[in-house]
Amino acid sequence: MKIHSAVKKVVAQFGLKVIKKLGSGAAGQAFLLDNGKVAKFTVDKSEAYNCTKVMLKKTKYLANIYSVFEIVAKEFIENENNSGEYWLVLLEYLQTKRITKKIYATIPLTEIAKELESFDIQETDFNTTNFGYRNDKIIHFDFGKCEYPENVSFKIIHI
Repeated sequence: MKIHSAVKKVVAQFGLKVIKKLGSGAAGQAFLLDNGKVAKFTVDKSEAYNCTKVMLKKTKYLANIYSVFEIVAKEFIENENNSGEYWLVLLEYLQTKRITKKIYATIPLTEIAKELESFDIQETDFNTTNFGYRNDKIIHFDFGKCEYPENVSFKIIHI
């Protein structure tokens, strides 16, 4: 099964539809939904775990995270870095524009790192593609790369 098909099946359980693919990275893909939110499919358990730390919290420099689900699939979901484990993060839609070196120099990386640390997230991936805009303010939206406890549990969705 393709990622796009898997995401469609998951969001359909909430009465939502995929409008378009927004982009992809090493660990997954992001899709715009008809309710204006983003469904981010990932094979990075650390990203899913970190998103649960930020979920439903008020943040200044971080994307709003609404839900995190583990996906249990009846069939294999194609992905280039496939671990056989899948998660879906529902988050706010941020405008993405090309972040130039000049713009990147204005990003308050120290403040973003402090906010991440306040949620016990040790982020080091401040790649230009991991930022978007909320009302002309630069927001960080990729919280992967961490160690996570083995006993972490997520809401499960079966497809």
